Amino acid sequence: MLNWINKILLFLSLIVSIGTLSIFIYWFNYEKPLPTDSVETEKLLKAKNEIKAENSFQIKKLVVNLPSRPGRLKFLETGIYFVPFQSSDIKILEDHEFILRDTVIDVAGKMQEDELNTVTGKILLEEKLVNQINLIFKRNIIKELYFSAFIVQ
Repeated sequence: MLNWINKILLFLSLIVSIGTLSIFIYWFNYEKPLPTDSVETEKLLKAKNEIKAENSFQIKKLVVNLPSRPGRLKFLETGIYFVPFQSSDIKILEDHEFILRDTVIDVAGKMQEDELNTVTGKILLEEKLVNQINLIFKRNIIKELYFSAFIVQ
């Protein structure tokens, strides 16, 4: 009888050890998948429908020159909704629209056309803009932003 209990305990400890080892192997080898264009496009379209104009500040049209070869002009034409953390910050954004425009021109003007033509490039631009604007205002003022227009030519 004691021999059977020892075998059962040994078997259970083996199962627990194998399970723990597999969790550690999975934990250290798992890599989060990169975003795909189709999934991110779906997220952007869904987010676009949730924009409320009264809770955001909009720059309707902004044209940014992009780096390009000599004799060949490339530019980005965009419209952006800035969504602040607090509705009271909309007035601050309106008063400092020139800072927002300058930041968009500065950040987007350093990105390549090929980079901006992908969904991941747009997401990267969005993250850079939010981080830079929050850094300029020295606090988290922008929660997120949405592109109402995004044309690269």
